[in-house]
Amino acid sequence: MHGIGEFIFADKSRYIGDYRENEINGYGATLQPDKTCFVGSWENSTKQGLGTYVWVSGRAYHGDYENDLKDGEGVYFFDDGRAYVGGWSKGQQHGIGYTIFPNKKIIKQNFEAGKRKERLNSEPAETTAVQAKLEAARTAVAEVPAILAQQLKRLDDLKNDFEERKPAEHRTFK
Repeated sequence: MHGIGEFIFADKSRYIGDYRENEINGYGATLQPDKTCFVGSWENSTKQGLGTYVWVSGRAYHGDYENDLKDGEGVYFFDDGRAYVGGWSKGQQHGIGYTIFPNKKIIKQNFEAGKRKERLNSEPAETTAVQAKLEAARTAVAEVPAILAQQLKRLDDLKNDFEERKPAEHRTFK
């Protein structure tokens, strides 16, 4: 398969997006039966590059992925109103990161393999940069429903185009 398509998995989750050489490659979206979704880049059927994952509970992550795991820089929104802006490695907080609380308090920390190693002092310029990353991630998360709708429209347009090209006696879509 090559181009855009849809795949429905055994658990009823769906992938809608780009394929290359029979693999999920390029830009696409997954939608789970519980409405949890991911929108972003794929390579060889794994999340790779920039993506946004949104859980029904209100948690969300916007940032880098490698081999289906959060890896690189990213922003994670907890369902209690806190957020984490910083480094990730193999799905865990790693390196310098900032926890932002609902009252706007920001704490700079150093993480190793998901565990906080130390609390650090931050400069005002760092706080401004962290807030900018946080707002950019909020915008990306808010855009997910529109992107899912766009992917579904791309697929519908493709199906309609395909049907219009077939002889009338072979048409299956109305």
